[in-house]
Amino acid sequence: MSKQEKRRSSTRVGSSGLLCCAVAGQRILAGCQDSFIYECDTNTLSSSTRVSAHEGAVTGLRVYESQAISVGSDGCLHLWDCGQGGLSRLPTAKYSSSDVAITILDSDPQLKLALTYNAERQICLWDLRTKQDSAATFSLNAPIGAMSFCSNWQQICCGDSTHMKWYDLRSPSAEEIVSSCSIPGGVQCITTDDHTMLAGTASGHLHVLSCDLSQPAQQIVVEYGKNCAVSKVQVVRGTGTPNCAITSTALGTLQLWESH
Repeated sequence: MSKQEKRRSSTRVGSSGLLCCAVAGQRILAGCQDSFIYECDTNTLSSSTRVSAHEGAVTGLRVYESQAISVGSDGCLHLWDCGQGGLSRLPTAKYSSSDVAITILDSDPQLKLALTYNAERQICLWDLRTKQDSAATFSLNAPIGAMSFCSNWQQICCGDSTHMKWYDLRSPSAEEIVSSCSIPGGVQCITTDDHTMLAGTASGHLHVLSCDLSQPAQQIVVEYGKNCAVSKVQVVRGTGTPNCAITSTALGTLQLWESH
């Protein structure tokens, strides 16, 4: 990414705040505070349909081909069919760890594993192939603002108000920090693309870092907008440093960016 990023389009969805989004072919799925998932066209960002998704806010979305998963403040994880016929919830695919609100979601690309973080600071690993409810993997001592699998799917990265911290799920003491680096401005969202990690902050910046924990963290910082928190970032195409990404903000706007 470079300072020549250009915004392509923008819109507002939902009646009470956009919390998460995911790209599904030619559509963007947007999860909102009002419990609905909205389907938007990727070119115009116009919203055509909405689906009631959770008993409360939709706090996380992930998509792979014609399948999607969502999590909400009701403590549940749902599986969806998001094929050309529109979004429909699979009737038997409902998971629940407790009634504690899930605030962060990540998954592997094929939606076989999911990682969640809830309001009690518990990180949970879900095996979506077994169709069994999750058990807490470990608990954190301090709250985080974002979390993501690393590219090897055996380590995770968490961002808080001052740092990015890496944990190893293979370790008997998974709660022990294996690496960290300073990120000013408060990490709000993280995503990985091959061996690159993107982190959006409350101060309105995107940080581009290497996922290689054997190397010092190299950062490229792109100013998104002063005092405009980046609540979500997702790569649309490309590998490494992406040439196209979608971001959303705490103000409830979706934005598409291109590098030149």
